[in-house]
Amino acid sequence: MVWGLRIMNSMGRLMALFILLDQCVFADLIVKSCRQLNYCSGHGTCIAKDIGADLDSCACFDGWGSATDVALSPSPDCSKRICPKGPAWGDLVDPKLANASSMAKTSRFDAECSAAGICGEGGNCECFKGFSGVACERRMCPGSKGGMKTTCSNRGQCLSIKQLSKMPDAFPLTDKVHFYGLKAADEKYWDEDRVFGCYCESPGWKTGFGDGEMQVGEYHGPACEFRRCPSGDDPLTLLDETDCFNKSQHGNTGRGERGNKCYVPCSNRGICNENTGECTCFKGHTGNSCGVMVNSCGGSNLKVKATANATNS
Repeated sequence: MVWGLRIMNSMGRLMALFILLDQCVFADLIVKSCRQLNYCSGHGTCIAKDIGADLDSCACFDGWGSATDVALSPSPDCSKRICPKGPAWGDLVDPKLANASSMAKTSRFDAECSAAGICGEGGNCECFKGFSGVACERRMCPGSKGGMKTTCSNRGQCLSIKQLSKMPDAFPLTDKVHFYGLKAADEKYWDEDRVFGCYCESPGWKTGFGDGEMQVGEYHGPACEFRRCPSGDDPLTLLDETDCFNKSQHGNTGRGERGNKCYVPCSNRGICNENTGECTCFKGHTGNSCGVMVNSCGGSNLKVKATANATNS
């Protein structure tokens, strides 16, 4: 009986030794695995599955590859800073959304650098050409070269489509009230502050449908890179081509009021150089807008049409 108890006591000590060794091996595996993962770089927690198993992974903190972060290739040791996210530019419409109104508002999934750039060192997005912002969430205006100084050729403002929708003299002109969305107090749309365009200046004349205004602006083009030439009435016709009353020009949806002016480049008597905004007049015509006729005596005549109109009245 005493011999049997000694054997059992020895077996108990042996089992305790095995358990202690197993715990030491498990702890050693965790230490080695954590060391291999640089202890999650101080930006996460080491997690092991079962006793005797290797380390499963690092549970990274937010901004370093957590489960809620959006990243194409997060670092397993939490050493790589996650780049900002934004609605993906090239994403498909979310099929879960029920109607067109909802799709217009939230139809894009979030993506690293808005799927318009590459995540660089330090968690900074390196945006593709034409995109800007911390998450490449903005379409740059034409004429932009990394800064605002050259935007829109220094002849206009870079505004969002929501801002442009509220500008009464943004093109195309309209005589109706517009807003960005389905109703005036609509919710935020996904692209309203992400797509930008140039709002070109017109220092030479006012634009609009009103009296004395013209239905086109002086500077135009995607980057406001072109300049329209002076406008004038054709001196060789009986009609006043600049009269835009009840007329619409250049894709506008409204009509001019009395006194509104149509754009007639170089009075139809010259060629407009839109790089300089200057007219090259045809032979026999002169003036900034080529609206002055040169008579046979070498002088000029501004009253040819007026005399003709008086004769026919």
